[in-house]
Amino acid sequence: MAPWENPIRANAPGSGGGFTSEPYKQDRSLGAKLRKYRLEIFMVLPFLLYLLFFMFYPVVESIYNSFIDQRTGDLTFGNY
Repeated sequence: MAPWENPIRANAPGSGGGFTSEPYKQDRSLGAKLRKYRLEIFMVLPFLLYLLFFMFYPVVESIYNSFIDQRTGDLTFGNY
């Protein structure tokens, strides 16, 4: 059989193939994931803060202000 006829098959986690014969264990604790990905979280944080303060906050504030009467400052459905 020629080398191009033999498909490359990836070993499933825990199948015993690959570099180790130990079963695959997924790390499920939140603290361990935060420690593992702290650089990635730190790098994405400015983008998330931008979304929060310059996109979501004005939308929520405008929805809130649409229910406020400008003369009295009371909550009302009169604007609708």
